[in-house]
Amino acid sequence: MHGGALASSLVLGLALAAPAAAAEAALSLAEGQVAPLSFERKVEQVAVSDPAVLAVRSAGPGRVEVVARKGGAARLTVELEGGLSVAFDVQVAAAARVPRAPADPHLVELRAGEERRLEAARVVRAMVEDNGVARVRAEQGRVLITALQPGTASVLLVEESGAQVEWTIRVKR
Repeated sequence: MHGGALASSLVLGLALAAPAAAAEAALSLAEGQVAPLSFERKVEQVAVSDPAVLAVRSAGPGRVEVVARKGGAARLTVELEGGLSVAFDVQVAAAARVPRAPADPHLVELRAGEERRLEAARVVRAMVEDNGVARVRAEQGRVLITALQPGTASVLLVEESGAQVEWTIRVKR
């Protein structure tokens, strides 16, 4: 936000020193940042070279807010009363994206009181952690899970070959 205030002060100083001329400044923002720009003259029109990178909204007669939408570069031109033009070369730093963890294929999420049947043709036995969170039983090629109360429980499914698969049951309110 300091970059926006500094740039608007710089441009304002340039604008007052050279009426009916054009001024230019650089502006650096972070994705999602909103930078207010204030001018002593009324803002008559704004133009943005790449609306996917920047949005501009009016904040009063001599004020605009620049919204950094996504990483990239764009030119913002502000036309002021009296024929003055102020241009900003804006660089927007992209936000760091945190990769989502892959969905756990052995996680079942339920609400208290819900039941879920899972197809499990080869499962012959289901053993659940006895903590009161869920009740689990294997029956006719399916596993029936009943959520009892909020919490997490581990379930061990035993297949007819003897292979074991561990599942997690998470029960929410």
